[in-house]
Amino acid sequence: MKIDDQQLELVTSHKVLGLVIQNNLEWNNHIESIVTKASKHLHILRVLRRGGIEINDLINIYTALIRSLLEYCCVVWHHTLPSYLSPELERIQKHALKIRVPALSYSEALQVLNVRTLDERCNELCVKTLGKISRGDLLSNISQ
Repeated sequence: MKIDDQQLELVTSHKVLGLVIQNNLEWNNHIESIVTKASKHLHILRVLRRGGIEINDLINIYTALIRSLLEYCCVVWHHTLPSYLSPELERIQKHALKIRVPALSYSEALQVLNVRTLDERCNELCVKTLGKISRGDLLSNISQ
């Protein structure tokens, strides 16, 4: 393919606005990218926990710095994600909750901290987005 007599380079994946899109429409590279980035941010939680930061503040920091990475553009990729990639994302949240409340199991920590699994959150975000699309809310917000 050419644009203005310039041959376009053929690539297997490309990052666009933080979303890694592969030519085979799989999400392996994107999930690997966000898991790597989110894993690095877990160190921040460890340091703050050792520093005596309150659990509620740690939850807010987790939500802002880590969960936001794990959920970014999930309405695009969540329902096409292969079953073997979902645990990779959930593993990051499990680790973050273990840093915040080390004595609790993952399911106990979810209940005590009033946090849902990433799968549940992504499903909810997809439903909300589809509802907005069906009502025309998204399109009216874009045009304003």
